[in-house]
Amino acid sequence: MLGRSGRHFARFCAGLVAATVVSAGAEGADILIGADEDRPAAIQAARTLCRALDQSKDPRLPAGACAVTTTAGPLASLEGVSGGALDIALVPSDWLHHALNRSGPLSFVDIPFDGLRTLFLLNVEPLTIVARRAAGIAGLDDLVGQRIDIGAPGTRARVLMDAVVAAAGLSRGDFPLVEELPEAERSLALCHARIDATVFHGGHPDPRITDVVSRCDAVPVPVAGLAVTRLLAERPYLHPTAIPAGTYPGQDRPVAGFGPRMVAVVSQDLDNDWAAAVTATVIGALDMLKTAHPVFRGLDPAGMSRNGLTAPLHEGARQVFLEEAGSR
Repeated sequence: MLGRSGRHFARFCAGLVAATVVSAGAEGADILIGADEDRPAAIQAARTLCRALDQSKDPRLPAGACAVTTTAGPLASLEGVSGGALDIALVPSDWLHHALNRSGPLSFVDIPFDGLRTLFLLNVEPLTIVARRAAGIAGLDDLVGQRIDIGAPGTRARVLMDAVVAAAGLSRGDFPLVEELPEAERSLALCHARIDATVFHGGHPDPRITDVVSRCDAVPVPVAGLAVTRLLAERPYLHPTAIPAGTYPGQDRPVAGFGPRMVAVVSQDLDNDWAAAVTATVIGALDMLKTAHPVFRGLDPAGMSRNGLTAPLHEGARQVFLEEAGSR
């Protein structure tokens, strides 16, 4: 592991070639965590992790020197870790899969990602369909014949929605109107009844969804059924989940969904002791983390090291999880 000045210089150089913007005040951090700028839950999770690391008594970690920076998206986050601009990035498991396999949106990206490793897994970030209550949409089958927004091209919500539509054997002809709205226009379109349903992707609670549900008399719609079952069988980097009851106004029951898991990604070159210290600190702080942010609820050490392991565990983290399992 580089010394403090050496790591900061390496991070600066890597930031020049990576699509990662290190925010002011973060350049001097000893631990820098990156999260996509359009994933509110990931940003809050990163900040909560930083608080836990800053409070750690582990002598292997620097005291009070963790910072969070936002990136332009999952590719920038992955590139930041691979190039050394980031120590840890919170990345969706589908993008991690594509990076390691040069598939999907990363088929033609000529960046070596073989050295990416998993530090630990967090919760699922599902595709969420939100519909006007008056439209009477209770599930995927009810979308047929409705005016829908499938998200702007290239967005994670759009990629997942395209996959669902294809798995259900549907086409654009099954809908009288198919919009491709940028996020800034979705709420307005739904509130003004220009569309009957729109899509979001991210962890819960999501302030964007809280806003549209409150202002537009809208509800989150279950994303489940045979089409989703087939999709999950074909794509092991996607996982079922549910939005807990009471997450959004008027939501009195769980809402089924699916999506990628949020993964804490590091480089295989990360020092084993440092990786072990971070992992052990997070496991030890789980009760605090669960209280601090809903994205950590339901997590346990066993689930943080399997059930969606797209990239191999970093050796330092693997040792911690083995010790944790042996102690139970």
